[in-house]
Amino acid sequence: MGTELIEIEKLNAIDVFKEGGLDTIIAKIEDDCRAIHRDPTTQEGRDNIRSLAAKIARTKTALDDVGKNLTADWKKKAREVDVVRSAAWDRLEALQKEIRKPLTDFEDAEKARVKAHNEGLAQMRDYEARSISMQTLEEFNAAIAAVDALLRRQWEEFAPTAAEVGEDVLKVLNARKAEREKYFADQAELARLRKENEERQQRERDEQIRREGEEAGREKERQRLEAARQANVPPSPPPPPTLAEREGSGETPSSTSKSAKAKVNKAAAEAFEKLGFSTKQGVAIITAIAQGKIPNVTIIY
Repeated sequence: MGTELIEIEKLNAIDVFKEGGLDTIIAKIEDDCRAIHRDPTTQEGRDNIRSLAAKIARTKTALDDVGKNLTADWKKKAREVDVVRSAAWDRLEALQKEIRKPLTDFEDAEKARVKAHNEGLAQMRDYEARSISMQTLEEFNAAIAAVDALLRRQWEEFAPTAAEVGEDVLKVLNARKAEREKYFADQAELARLRKENEERQQRERDEQIRREGEEAGREKERQRLEAARQANVPPSPPPPPTLAEREGSGETPSSTSKSAKAKVNKAAAEAFEKLGFSTKQGVAIITAIAQGKIPNVTIIY
């Protein structure tokens, strides 16, 4: 008997390690070994057992080496197959991309075109949303112009949708612009009415001051005449009216006409005649007063 239980070199590795092949070999070795008489009580028996166990070990190692060699060869071939397979994959993938590129480019362009149209629709709707916070007519005019410009672009198959959206947005923008215009008009009208009311109240106050001034002047003259009557002396010329009295009567120095001055001068001359002065003397006194030649004495026109 050789060093191994089977002739390893005569084995076909592929047959051994195919499904069920190795089980047949192991089963035969098990039967052969178990059929050998083994007597551990004698020296020869123990030597035979030791020799048989060693042969089993060598057979085990030899079969394992056959398997290792077979798998090593398979691994080498597998690596070679992997290299070829990877190269084939890369070349065919490149060819796939090359053949599909025109379609891919078309699809990308189509996506970009559709995206641009959808963004245009979103822009128009955004103007409608933003119109809620618009305050000036300039903002509304700018938004309306922007929507009009968007509607003039080429919308292709989106044209019906764009027209509908644009019409709705412009309707809202123009309506809210009209509301804002009415608001500004109402504010202007309120400002005009407030101004008219303030002017009317000022005129009423001025008229009240004038009436009060005239009344104060009449009351002052009455008191002066009453005091002269009680003192039994000829009444002196009335004192010049106060600024309030003159403002109340609407009279100013520049507003006195020549005829009014002549009337005042005539009345003064007549008063001097009643006091015993001649007409010539009265006129001379009045002229001197009018020319400012007599200190602290003035004629009120």
